Amino acid sequence: MLFGREDAPATLHGAFNGYNVGAALAVASALGIFDDVAQRAVADFKGVYGRMEFIQRNPFTVVVDYAVTPDSLRAAYGAF
Repeated sequence: MLFGREDAPATLHGAFNGYNVGAALAVASALGIFDDVAQRAVADFKGVYGRMEFIQRNPFTVVVDYAVTPDSLRAAYGAF
């Protein structure tokens, strides 16, 4: 089975999160974890504190991200 970034729940922002979810699902499959169990875990995952974390949405949006390298900053900025 192939997994890709489209497997990421809508609560996770950015293509990099989609790639991470795809990789996690592939590893779960390789370890023999049933697809429905892995998909449920992904659906329930709320993200990592400080990584593309929405702190406020109104009257303006505030997002916290601990990206520190040039590549991670590009990925975070590109998510928006």
